[in-house]
Amino acid sequence: LAGKRLTDASRLQAASTTSSSQPQSLSSTAWACAKMLFRDPSLLTAGSAVAAPRAREFSAQQLANTAWSCATLTMVDMPLLDAIAAAARPTIMEFSKQEMTNMAWAYARL
Repeated sequence: LAGKRLTDASRLQAASTTSSSQPQSLSSTAWACAKMLFRDPSLLTAGSAVAAPRAREFSAQQLANTAWSCATLTMVDMPLLDAIAAAARPTIMEFSKQEMTNMAWAYARL
């Protein structure tokens, strides 16, 4: 029962965060879901639909974390992954080694 309450609370918190549409919130929500292996298709679809058109607003770390999250959850969402790649392309030389590694791992895994 405690686990169900935690899941319900997490879903409500993540849904409200997703609707705020801030790149940091979207990236952090994706990362948290991946870290907990929390696969809620409706939440992930909603987050992706909001994040993909705003990917160019994401920092390098937010792009890398979002890509890592997709790969960790085995979420092959091509519109989101294409948007992340397009947003990363102009600034890829500014990515840290960790960000570059996370991006490469994510795209290789998917």
